Amino acid sequence: MRPNFCTLSPDTLHRFDWSKACKEHDDIYRDRRGPAIAIRSRADQLLRRRMLQEVRKRHDRSFFEHMVGYTIAWFYWIAVRMFGWMWWRT
Repeated sequence: MRPNFCTLSPDTLHRFDWSKACKEHDDIYRDRRGPAIAIRSRADQLLRRRMLQEVRKRHDRSFFEHMVGYTIAWFYWIAVRMFGWMWWRT
Protein backbone atom coordinates (compact mmCIF):
# COMPACT_ATOMS: atom_id res chain seq x y z
CA MET A 1 0.00 0.00 0.00
CA ARG A 2 1.27 3.45 -0.94
CA PRO A 3 1.72 6.10 1.73
CA ASN A 4 -0.81 8.93 1.73
CA PHE A 5 1.03 12.25 1.57
CA CYS A 6 -2.03 14.41 0.96
CA THR A 7 -3.35 14.25 4.52
CA LEU A 8 -7.12 13.80 4.62
CA SER A 9 -7.24 14.10 0.80
CA PRO A 10 -6.59 11.69 -2.06
CA ASP A 11 -3.06 11.57 -3.53
CA THR A 12 -4.56 10.84 -6.93
CA LEU A 13 -7.76 12.33 -8.16
CA HIS A 14 -9.33 12.42 -11.59
CA ARG A 15 -6.25 10.67 -13.01
CA PHE A 16 -3.85 13.31 -11.69
CA ASP A 17 -1.14 12.19 -9.27
CA TRP A 18 -0.48 14.76 -6.54
CA SER A 19 1.66 12.47 -4.33
CA LYS A 20 5.04 14.07 -5.15
CA ALA A 21 3.67 17.57 -4.56
CA CYS A 22 2.09 16.52 -1.28
CA LYS A 23 5.22 14.68 -0.11
CA GLU A 24 7.35 17.75 -0.80
CA HIS A 25 4.82 19.88 1.09
CA ASP A 26 4.81 17.47 4.05
CA ASP A 27 8.63 17.42 4.10
CA ILE A 28 8.79 21.21 4.30
CA TYR A 29 6.18 21.26 7.08
CA ARG A 30 8.16 18.65 9.02
CA ASP A 31 11.71 19.91 8.43
CA ARG A 32 11.16 23.68 8.36
CA ARG A 33 13.83 26.20 9.26
CA GLY A 34 13.25 29.91 9.70
CA PRO A 35 10.20 32.10 10.40
CA ALA A 36 7.13 29.89 10.68
CA ILE A 37 4.67 32.13 8.81
CA ALA A 38 6.96 32.67 5.82
CA ILE A 39 7.95 29.01 5.51
CA ARG A 40 4.42 27.69 5.81
CA SER A 41 3.21 30.18 3.21
CA ARG A 42 6.01 29.22 0.80
CA ALA A 43 5.33 25.51 1.36
CA ASP A 44 1.64 26.00 0.59
CA GLN A 45 2.42 28.04 -2.53
CA LEU A 46 4.85 25.35 -3.67
CA LEU A 47 2.16 22.69 -3.24
CA ARG A 48 -0.19 24.67 -5.49
CA ARG A 49 2.54 25.34 -8.04
CA ARG A 50 3.54 21.65 -8.22
CA MET A 51 -0.08 20.55 -8.55
CA LEU A 52 -0.66 23.02 -11.38
CA GLN A 53 2.51 21.73 -13.08
CA GLU A 54 1.11 18.20 -12.88
CA VAL A 55 -2.06 19.40 -14.64
CA ARG A 56 -0.14 21.32 -17.34
CA LYS A 57 2.14 18.41 -18.23
CA ARG A 58 -0.80 16.14 -19.01
CA HIS A 59 -1.38 16.98 -22.67
CA ASP A 60 -3.58 13.91 -23.14
CA ARG A 61 -6.39 15.41 -21.04
CA SER A 62 -9.43 17.25 -22.33
CA PHE A 63 -10.17 20.90 -21.59
CA PHE A 64 -12.72 19.80 -18.98
CA GLU A 65 -10.19 17.54 -17.25
CA HIS A 66 -7.67 20.38 -17.13
CA MET A 67 -10.25 22.68 -15.57
CA VAL A 68 -11.04 20.03 -12.97
CA GLY A 69 -7.31 19.65 -12.24
CA TYR A 70 -6.82 23.43 -11.88
CA THR A 71 -9.84 23.65 -9.59
CA ILE A 72 -8.58 20.81 -7.39
CA ALA A 73 -5.12 22.41 -7.13
CA TRP A 74 -6.63 25.70 -5.97
CA PHE A 75 -8.98 23.87 -3.59
CA TYR A 76 -6.06 21.99 -1.98
CA TRP A 77 -4.17 25.27 -1.62
CA ILE A 78 -7.15 26.94 0.11
CA ALA A 79 -7.50 23.92 2.39
CA VAL A 80 -3.84 23.97 3.48
CA ARG A 81 -3.96 27.73 4.03
CA MET A 82 -7.06 27.37 6.21
CA PHE A 83 -6.28 24.14 8.06
CA GLY A 84 -2.55 23.46 7.63
CA TRP A 85 -1.76 25.08 10.97
CA MET A 86 -3.12 21.94 12.65
CA TRP A 87 -0.18 19.93 11.26
CA TRP A 88 2.42 22.66 11.66
CA ARG A 89 4.93 21.49 14.24
CA THR A 90 6.09 24.08 16.71
